[in-house]
Amino acid sequence: MSMLHNKVQNTIKRYGYKKFTPIQEKAIPFVLQGLNTLIIAPTGSGKTEAAFFPLFSLLINNSYQEDSLKVIYITCLLYTSDAADE
Repeated sequence: MSMLHNKVQNTIKRYGYKKFTPIQEKAIPFVLQGLNTLIIAPTGSGKTEAAFFPLFSLLINNSYQEDSLKVIYITCLLYTSDAADE
């Protein structure tokens, strides 16, 4: 977690996060480098957090710059017959 901004670290710890999931461990460094990153993993594995934790860190770090980081987060919602059963 130490790679994230202190405010992000404190917030996620307050919400009970103790360590990253494997996909978060793999994806967060790429997102922090500002690379376009495609994160693919099973449902419930922490993909959203893998994207947003580092983006929040970058936003905090660059918030004072007028022409700074911009964020686009795209997620694919796929309707499946399994979802219809729930």
